[in-house]
Amino acid sequence: MDMLGKKLGNYQMKRLIGHGGFADVYLGEHIYLRTQAAIKVLYARVEQDQNSMQYFLTEAQTIARLAHPHIIRVLEFGIEQGTPYLVMEFAPHGTLRQHLPRQVPLSISMAIYYAKQVASALQYAHANHLIHRDVKPENFLLGAGYEVLLGDFGISSLAHSSKSLSTQEVAGTISYMAPEQIQGKPRQASDQYALGIVMYEWLTGRYPFTGSFMEIATQHMFTEPPPPRSLDPTIPPAVEEAVLIALSKKPEERFLSVEAFARALEQAALPSLSPGEIALLRQQPGSPEMRDFLYKTLNVATLMAVPTLQPGEVATMPPHMGAIQAPAALPSHIETIQAPITSPSHMGAIQAPTALSNLLMQQVVTEQRTSPPLSRRAFFSALAGFAVVMGAGALAFWEIGTHPGGANTTPTSGSPLTNRGTATTPAQTATADQTSTPAATPTPEPTRGAQVNQPVIFQQNTAVYSVAWNHNGSVVASSGDGPLIQIWNPLNAQSQGSISTGQAHIYSLSWSPDNVFLAAAYGDGTASVWDAAQSTLYSSLTGGHAKRINSIGWSPDGGYLVTGSGDNTVALWNASSGNLLNVYTGHTGYVNTAVWSPNGNLIASGGQDRTLHIWSPSSLQAQATGSGHTSDIISLAWSPDSQRIVTASQDGTAKVWDAQSGNLLLTYRGHHSFVVAVSWSQNGQKIVTGGGDHIHLPTDTSAQVWNPDNGQLLSSYGRHSNEIESIAWSPDSRKIASASDDTTVQIWPA
Repeated sequence: MDMLGKKLGNYQMKRLIGHGGFADVYLGEHIYLRTQAAIKVLYARVEQDQNSMQYFLTEAQTIARLAHPHIIRVLEFGIEQGTPYLVMEFAPHGTLRQHLPRQVPLSISMAIYYAKQVASALQYAHANHLIHRDVKPENFLLGAGYEVLLGDFGISSLAHSSKSLSTQEVAGTISYMAPEQIQGKPRQASDQYALGIVMYEWLTGRYPFTGSFMEIATQHMFTEPPPPRSLDPTIPPAVEEAVLIALSKKPEERFLSVEAFARALEQAALPSLSPGEIALLRQQPGSPEMRDFLYKTLNVATLMAVPTLQPGEVATMPPHMGAIQAPAALPSHIETIQAPITSPSHMGAIQAPTALSNLLMQQVVTEQRTSPPLSRRAFFSALAGFAVVMGAGALAFWEIGTHPGGANTTPTSGSPLTNRGTATTPAQTATADQTSTPAATPTPEPTRGAQVNQPVIFQQNTAVYSVAWNHNGSVVASSGDGPLIQIWNPLNAQSQGSISTGQAHIYSLSWSPDNVFLAAAYGDGTASVWDAAQSTLYSSLTGGHAKRINSIGWSPDGGYLVTGSGDNTVALWNASSGNLLNVYTGHTGYVNTAVWSPNGNLIASGGQDRTLHIWSPSSLQAQATGSGHTSDIISLAWSPDSQRIVTASQDGTAKVWDAQSGNLLLTYRGHHSFVVAVSWSQNGQKIVTGGGDHIHLPTDTSAQVWNPDNGQLLSSYGRHSNEIESIAWSPDSRKIASASDDTTVQIWPA
């Protein structure tokens, strides 16, 4: 049906800008406001084809509830004289396919620049339980600033878990279709596979598989793609490796999420990029600088695809572009930065081409030269996606890293805290702390709280140093002296299995946000990631620390791990490959604890230097510091909203800090000895602390629950006969797990 010149609702159809299998797309102009929009008009009339109408309406409803800077917006839906239409945001520069024709490779920096935007949009869709199912350059529209807008959600579907996949119609574009999608079982990882095909095409100028429909489908199912470097040897090996991981035949062997894939691409490419290319990746999509640069670059790329066009000639281009004249000389790729990149002070100036970007995770140059490429071992299964992980982000740090590690020596008493150094007495601590605390800081004297009884007790054979709930509260993991990680039911203390690590001491445990993996930190300065259900090793973290690792924790998106060590450093790791990414060296003493904020923006760490450091994992720059403890910080925890931090210290106090400024908000003095362990409830309403020490008297092995706003003691329990090493709230904030040198883990009602 030709709608050119006709009116639908308040829009007049100006020109046809695209057509598909069941609808045409027109450029429409609002008859009153003179604004432009893309009007998608269904071929069939309502009374003629109810199925198409429902299909069309489903797309409208799907897009309407998505609000993301890289997803096309739906503005209105209507029916005019039996003709359904959808009013959408107008992308004035067409699609990337129109600018980047087939067989025209992109530079690595440009390819990753676009892939990051697409991945961000897909991650958001996945978080809203949608699978796009048709990821390809034809569906990457370009907004006013040449930013990518993901469009055409017409065949998108609700996401299913790997345990409840339902067979759906085989829909999509065969060149980009994942094996499981060909079988009618798409999942979120299918979109990652499609983006992997797009990256392969952008880097090499070719599809990995060609032929008839059936030939391509068969190759997707059973044939490994030719390595990209076989087509272009200049592609960095680590970039090739990341692409091939995304193209794994099995969804569970791809990256944890599509955004993790984009991050891995960027990290793999950074060592090979010039300062100008790194500057490109750091530019905000849609900014005036990027708009001007991309205008030149994309139009030149389009002109280069016309082999007969000479400088000065005019080519006939797609309607959205009009006539474009070739420049007399093609512009250079990018020339925005000539100076060295600004790096953290401990690194000095980093020169290209070995410089790594501040954009994601700067890596020390000497480490960058020796770090291995990404491993093709089986990677994290693609489950809930980034935003689902962020939804559980406040639950991501149960281990709370409770152990210092001054010297890398084996404790003689069974406790990892026997090498803390000289301790102050409680009386000395109180005097010093009151002196250093501002007058406005409340220092309430706790009142006696209610005693809590009847714990569920899990008995181990050795001292227990770490306890961690998984993120739905169904199981608890614990570890300590000896090689075993125990996994058990918190309702009845029945064992659900164990993992034998081969290590003498396991000082910290942390569950991945998707509950699939357990990260464990060891006394020999290494760590590892285990498949909890299969008890199999997935990745090893080695070469980053010279002394034992006292704490380990996941980033909220599940892509990274942070470790704090007795060698005075905090290390950042790629969780899936085990590669060392960067090292924070701001502490002057051993680091006992390092924890990612629930929103993923910052890391807080503390240790022997008695100072809380709050710093950016991307720049390694300290955002704030907190001073006031008179002895070592042993552990810390973030509030679920990422606004406050609580620290536990062997000076006998716990302190609450403002996470933005580092200002001290409150000091809790309810314990009579070292405060070793701390956890913030997930509803934000309570803090629990525990500790005690069997060497320095008076001994206090109680766990105390108190209000973070005023320091009021709410309840306490004291069934442990030795020091509490680790403590953690259940995800529902109703129970507390405490691990002790007395060889037990106890679950208490809160």
